[in-house]
Amino acid sequence: MATASEHARKVSTLVQEFSRQIVNYRLPKPETEYFFAREKVHRLHRFDFAWPEWLVAVECDGFKVESVRLHDGRYQKVIVTGHGTPSQLQLDAFKRNMAAQLGWTVLVFHQNTIDNGDAIACTQRVLVSKGWKPRHAVADERPF
Repeated sequence: MATASEHARKVSTLVQEFSRQIVNYRLPKPETEYFFAREKVHRLHRFDFAWPEWLVAVECDGFKVESVRLHDGRYQKVIVTGHGTPSQLQLDAFKRNMAAQLGWTVLVFHQNTIDNGDAIACTQRVLVSKGWKPRHAVADERPF
């Protein structure tokens, strides 16, 4: 089984890679670990990255999958930690729905979309659609 610290390292790696891509794509500097909705729900909710001026946020969701042996001897892959567990899915849904009620656009990316560049390209397009004017941004024509 994965430990909480292993999961935290995996998410940290995703966040670090996305941070590097933000710089490479010359996106505006985001707020990191940005807290929102304190006054509305009296709970602390945070985004991994946020551009409050444009109400755009990014969440880098990591999870760990392991094979578990079933009672009949077969193996099945299951999510054991991270943003794919039932309890975490409920918390994430509440947070993202609260953000939507407050006007935020929340983008959610997993490792594959961060690694292949789709996440940063999508983020750039959304920021542009919200009014950000790139000065020397990397051109990217990939579809969502």
